[in-house]
Amino acid sequence: MITELTPDLIKAGWKLSRNGEEIYQTYEFRNFREAVRWMTAMIPDIDRLEHYPECTITYSKVKVRLTTDKDVELATRMQRRMGQRPQITLRGS
Repeated sequence: MITELTPDLIKAGWKLSRNGEEIYQTYEFRNFREAVRWMTAMIPDIDRLEHYPECTITYSKVKVRLTTDKDVELATRMQRRMGQRPQITLRGS
């Protein structure tokens, strides 16, 4: 169970489910290739944390759902990687 989101994650559009069991975000890219490339670039961070997100890629969108306090760190790393890619936009879902 996730106890809280950081102010930076809230500002970036991450949402906490009503039951507090998950946080979620949808990232939007220019196309499928960029969406897959971004998700693939996250693998080292995912492996380091040994925590694996639920992800769905639909053309240019990557929907991410995370379910534990450890995942708040992964969400922070995802936001950091998005900040390194100025041509990519994100939209909270």
